[in-house]
Amino acid sequence: RRVVLAGRIFGVGFLTVFVSGFGLIYRALRAAPAARSIIPQGIGRNPATSAQTQAIFLEFVAMAGLYAVNFLTVMMAVLTPVDTLSGEIQSGAIQSLVTKPARRHDIVLGKWLGFWVLIAGYLLLMAGGVLLAVRVIGGMLVPNVPLGIALMMLEATAMLTLSIAGGTRLSTLANGVMG
Repeated sequence: RRVVLAGRIFGVGFLTVFVSGFGLIYRALRAAPAARSIIPQGIGRNPATSAQTQAIFLEFVAMAGLYAVNFLTVMMAVLTPVDTLSGEIQSGAIQSLVTKPARRHDIVLGKWLGFWVLIAGYLLLMAGGVLLAVRVIGGMLVPNVPLGIALMMLEATAMLTLSIAGGTRLSTLANGVMG
């Protein structure tokens, strides 16, 4: 629960900083004197090149925001399930959770699926926030968004799987270090 709460707090904090920072960068680039001071010598002389350079710079900032979203998502995928199996086995809570005879792989698969849905929702909300800010403030669309989000989800899925698999054999501390 604490990891999910921390993920929410860091997510909201990141989106707040990103939206305000992207807005400030966009306004600074659109201001004529400020745009010429940011753009390297020789490029700012041609208005078409200046607009292209500004668009490339804004796209770079958007990609940096998505990179931070990817990092936060992977950290959530690693740290959220780190204690799920090993902690429940050590504390004996697994016996009260599983009152009927159930196969172990059903329990592990159910936990994996629940965490996967949580991580997918987190990724979609965070990436959606960044993409919405870029669209509303900058009026631009980031290219290849579905492919990028699918790759970020694949990375988070791999890390989630490793973290849960580590929880079946390792202690909580060793699993956290491994992740």
